Amino acid sequence: MKPLKNTIFALAVSALAFTSLACSESASPTAPLSTCSNPAPLLTVPNPRADSYTVFIQDNLELGKELPRLEARHGFRSQAKLVTSHGAGFAATLGPQTLATISCDSAVKQVFQNPAL
Repeated sequence: MKPLKNTIFALAVSALAFTSLACSESASPTAPLSTCSNPAPLLTVPNPRADSYTVFIQDNLELGKELPRLEARHGFRSQAKLVTSHGAGFAATLGPQTLATISCDSAVKQVFQNPAL
Protein backbone atom coordinates (compact mmCIF):
# COMPACT_ATOMS: atom_id res chain seq x y z
CA MET A 1 0.00 0.00 0.00
CA LYS A 2 2.92 2.34 0.65
CA PRO A 3 4.05 2.43 -3.05
CA LEU A 4 0.52 3.51 -4.00
CA LYS A 5 0.62 6.34 -1.45
CA ASN A 6 4.02 7.43 -2.78
CA THR A 7 2.69 7.43 -6.36
CA ILE A 8 -0.37 9.45 -5.40
CA PHE A 9 1.82 11.88 -3.47
CA ALA A 10 4.15 12.30 -6.46
CA LEU A 11 1.20 12.94 -8.76
CA ALA A 12 -0.27 15.47 -6.33
CA VAL A 13 3.07 17.28 -6.16
CA SER A 14 3.18 17.33 -9.97
CA ALA A 15 -0.32 18.78 -10.09
CA LEU A 16 0.60 21.49 -7.61
CA ALA A 17 3.70 22.27 -9.64
CA PHE A 18 1.53 22.66 -12.72
CA THR A 19 -0.89 24.92 -10.95
CA SER A 20 1.96 27.24 -10.03
CA LEU A 21 3.53 26.92 -13.48
CA ALA A 22 0.24 27.85 -15.10
CA CYS A 23 0.43 31.18 -13.32
CA SER A 24 4.08 31.82 -14.18
CA GLU A 25 5.93 32.65 -17.35
CA SER A 26 7.91 29.37 -17.38
CA ALA A 27 5.00 27.34 -18.75
CA SER A 28 4.31 27.92 -22.39
CA PRO A 29 0.99 27.12 -24.05
CA THR A 30 1.29 25.15 -27.25
CA ALA A 31 -1.17 23.43 -29.51
CA PRO A 32 -1.09 19.64 -29.36
CA LEU A 33 -1.15 17.58 -32.53
CA SER A 34 -4.89 17.99 -32.82
CA THR A 35 -7.70 16.35 -34.68
CA CYS A 36 -9.95 19.41 -34.39
CA SER A 37 -9.84 23.14 -35.06
CA ASN A 38 -9.99 24.27 -31.42
CA PRO A 39 -8.09 21.91 -29.05
CA ALA A 40 -7.70 22.64 -25.33
CA PRO A 41 -4.44 24.48 -24.59
CA LEU A 42 -1.40 22.34 -23.77
CA LEU A 43 1.03 23.88 -21.27
CA THR A 44 4.54 22.51 -21.57
CA VAL A 45 7.40 22.64 -19.08
CA PRO A 46 11.18 22.91 -19.55
CA ASN A 47 11.96 19.40 -18.19
CA PRO A 48 8.98 17.24 -19.27
CA ARG A 49 8.24 13.67 -18.28
CA ALA A 50 7.47 11.73 -21.46
CA ASP A 51 3.78 11.01 -22.06
CA SER A 52 2.78 12.20 -18.56
CA TYR A 53 -0.02 14.77 -18.36
CA THR A 54 -2.48 16.38 -16.00
CA VAL A 55 -5.83 17.07 -17.67
CA PHE A 56 -8.33 19.55 -16.23
CA ILE A 57 -12.01 19.36 -17.13
CA GLN A 58 -14.43 22.24 -17.66
CA ASP A 59 -15.51 23.93 -14.42
CA ASN A 60 -19.21 23.14 -14.95
CA LEU A 61 -18.62 19.36 -15.14
CA GLU A 62 -18.28 16.71 -12.42
CA LEU A 63 -15.03 14.73 -12.48
CA GLY A 64 -16.75 11.61 -11.12
CA LYS A 65 -19.02 11.49 -14.18
CA GLU A 66 -16.62 12.76 -16.85
CA LEU A 67 -13.54 10.69 -16.03
CA PRO A 68 -15.10 7.26 -16.74
CA ARG A 69 -16.55 8.62 -20.00
CA LEU A 70 -13.20 10.08 -21.08
CA GLU A 71 -11.34 6.86 -20.17
CA ALA A 72 -13.78 4.74 -22.19
CA ARG A 73 -13.91 7.08 -25.17
CA HIS A 74 -10.18 7.74 -25.45
CA GLY A 75 -8.80 4.40 -24.22
CA PHE A 76 -6.61 5.34 -21.25
CA ARG A 77 -6.63 4.82 -17.47
CA SER A 78 -6.01 7.68 -15.11
CA GLN A 79 -3.48 7.33 -12.30
CA ALA A 80 -5.02 9.87 -9.91
CA LYS A 81 -7.91 12.29 -9.53
CA LEU A 82 -6.99 15.85 -8.59
CA VAL A 83 -8.82 18.87 -7.23
CA THR A 84 -6.72 22.04 -7.14
CA SER A 85 -7.29 25.78 -7.24
CA HIS A 86 -7.12 25.39 -11.03
CA GLY A 87 -10.06 22.97 -11.02
CA ALA A 88 -10.80 19.25 -11.12
CA GLY A 89 -8.73 16.91 -13.22
CA PHE A 90 -6.67 13.76 -13.41
CA ALA A 91 -3.15 12.54 -14.09
CA ALA A 92 -2.58 10.04 -16.90
CA THR A 93 -0.03 8.63 -19.30
CA LEU A 94 -1.18 9.64 -22.79
CA GLY A 95 0.38 8.73 -26.13
CA PRO A 96 0.47 11.31 -28.95
CA GLN A 97 -2.79 10.16 -30.57
CA THR A 98 -4.69 10.01 -27.26
CA LEU A 99 -3.34 13.45 -26.33
CA ALA A 100 -4.59 14.79 -29.67
CA THR A 101 -8.08 13.35 -29.33
CA ILE A 102 -8.60 14.13 -25.65
CA SER A 103 -7.51 17.74 -26.27
CA CYS A 104 -10.42 18.01 -28.69
CA ASP A 105 -13.00 16.66 -26.24
CA SER A 106 -15.37 19.46 -25.18
CA ALA A 107 -15.09 18.33 -21.53
CA VAL A 108 -11.37 19.21 -21.42
CA LYS A 109 -10.41 22.70 -20.29
CA GLN A 110 -6.62 22.46 -20.29
CA VAL A 111 -3.77 19.94 -20.43
CA PHE A 112 -0.48 20.26 -18.55
CA GLN A 113 2.65 18.32 -19.40
CA ASN A 114 4.05 16.86 -16.15
CA PRO A 115 7.65 17.69 -15.24
CA ALA A 116 10.24 15.00 -14.62
CA LEU A 117 10.67 14.50 -10.89
